[in-house]
Amino acid sequence: MNTFKPRDFAEKIGVSVSTLQRWDREGILSAKRTPTDRRYYTQTDVEDYFRSTNKTHDARWICVENGKYQCSCCGATYDYDDNYCGSCGARMVWDKDEIKSLHSKKEKLTDE
Repeated sequence: MNTFKPRDFAEKIGVSVSTLQRWDREGILSAKRTPTDRRYYTQTDVEDYFRSTNKTHDARWICVENGKYQCSCCGATYDYDDNYCGSCGARMVWDKDEIKSLHSKKEKLTDE
């Protein structure tokens, strides 16, 4: 399971670390704790946050193998590409380098 330090989790959901600390104290978004009492969050926390707030966030599809795409935010894998990730609700944005790479692979396949 993916875990995130508060700094990484805050960056992923677009808030500050101090906001996360306040939310944890107030019970709005409770952090999990390590045995040494360090805060951490999970991928499920990321997905739950975006589902509960209906806040849009951008991610991108990563082509992991022929016909398989992976969300760069939550890591969910699908055999199709769509405008939104079904797991975390991210709005998918295609990376220009990724598109160039896919086009060159397609050209190589059609040339053979």
